[in-house]
Amino acid sequence: MNENVIIAMFTFLGATIGVLGTFIISLLLKKKDENLKRLKSNVETLSNQVVSYWNLEKKYSEEVSKLISKPTQTVLREFRDAIVDDGYERPTMTELEATKLAK
Repeated sequence: MNENVIIAMFTFLGATIGVLGTFIISLLLKKKDENLKRLKSNVETLSNQVVSYWNLEKKYSEEVSKLISKPTQTVLREFRDAIVDDGYERPTMTELEATKLAK
């Protein structure tokens, strides 16, 4: 009878550890899934911001080009050169590339 009690205790302990392990793993996977969704949302937001800034850059370049009588592309290139001179990365991403990142 003693043996049966010991076997039952170990069986119960093993089952409890298995259930707890499964529960912990499922919590970790759920958290990972939530993090991935949050990161995807952040990438989508950033991509939309890039598109917005790209369109803003286009509009202000057109307006400045009217004021100083230079072609829009020249104004755009001068602004981008100034950005590089200030130590920032030259903006080269297109609207299409930014939109693809969000998908």
